[in-house]
Amino acid sequence: MRIYTRGGDKGRTGIHGGERVDKDDIRIEANGTLDEVNAEIGIVRALLPAGHEWQDLLGRIQREMMAVMSHVATPSAIRDKNLNKISDDLVSICEEQIDALSAKME
Repeated sequence: MRIYTRGGDKGRTGIHGGERVDKDDIRIEANGTLDEVNAEIGIVRALLPAGHEWQDLLGRIQREMMAVMSHVATPSAIRDKNLNKISDDLVSICEEQIDALSAKME
């Protein structure tokens, strides 16, 4: 498998649906940032014991972040065709966990 295109770097990259955008497009920047956060969560999970109470929540957050990243990379004209679903309750679950951790720290 080749890892190069022989097309040279013209400062553009492909997104979902085949469209090409500038590499400094906000969607590319956003996905890069989300990918870095996802990697950090992966490091935390790797350092935690397999049965740790945070493993399930962190794993879910990682899966949800991948769905979010796919939506960020999908042009709005075809976003309704994106099969990756973002859970309606993700924000409330994260807020509940933040509140629970804050209560433990008080």
